[in-house]
Amino acid sequence: MQDLNSINLKMITPANILSEYVKTIWFAYNDSNQEELPFKILSDACSGIVINFGDEIEYKLKDHDHIAKQETTIMGPTKNLTTMVFRGKVCAIGIRFYPHTGQMFLGRQMSHYINQNCSATEDDMLSCSDFYKELAQVMLNEKSWDQICNKVEVYLNIILQASLDKFPVKLKDLITIIERTPEINITELSDKCDISIREIQRLFQKYVGVTPKIYSKLIRVKMAKEKISQDDFSSLADLSVDIGYFDQAHFNKDFKTYMEETPKKYKVLKSKKKN
Repeated sequence: MQDLNSINLKMITPANILSEYVKTIWFAYNDSNQEELPFKILSDACSGIVINFGDEIEYKLKDHDHIAKQETTIMGPTKNLTTMVFRGKVCAIGIRFYPHTGQMFLGRQMSHYINQNCSATEDDMLSCSDFYKELAQVMLNEKSWDQICNKVEVYLNIILQASLDKFPVKLKDLITIIERTPEINITELSDKCDISIREIQRLFQKYVGVTPKIYSKLIRVKMAKEKISQDDFSSLADLSVDIGYFDQAHFNKDFKTYMEETPKKYKVLKSKKKN
């Protein structure tokens, strides 16, 4: 995998209320690139959009590949690892939503976007074609990152204001509990929040796109990935217990499912990169 410096990646947290609904806005740029630059992205059940002004981006998912040239692409929630491959000139803006907020910006239930990357249409995002053209003009006339971000935030705020009254606050509570105690099962979650199992499943299907069980696994794998990357663990056996697994075999299985590497191999790869 390539170094993020090869695409000059910049990331920001949006300002004010938008930060509660948009996880990050990122910008990738390399005007002189002639290579293929692949990047693996671990799913955290977040959805997002990528606005590409560069030559080509290929999105490789387990059962679905998508090639985007100059267009806006929706990255749906998934439990699988996604590989983004930049080819030629790199110039893209990405917007990453939280697991429970993507549906506020996209026009359909999140179950519609599950496990796919697809070209955005007017049915998916308000005036997305016009916004692409406006942003392209800003890119031509102004290279300032602040100006670009401001344009993106204005657009997102317009969509957000029209969706705020539809946001289910109880879903945010469910997400918060799972993130704090990812080993919790759906029955315990139902009892703790006084919400029926059926209602929890309905909320996740509409707004998140993956089941609570898969989401909790993704959270634990993400925690493990970060701890391995930072060398913040004593042993893989202890790490599996720390993140809520009862045995290392299940931890290894889930990690390999979502990372396409065993924890041990991922640890070796990270050690080599540091050296």
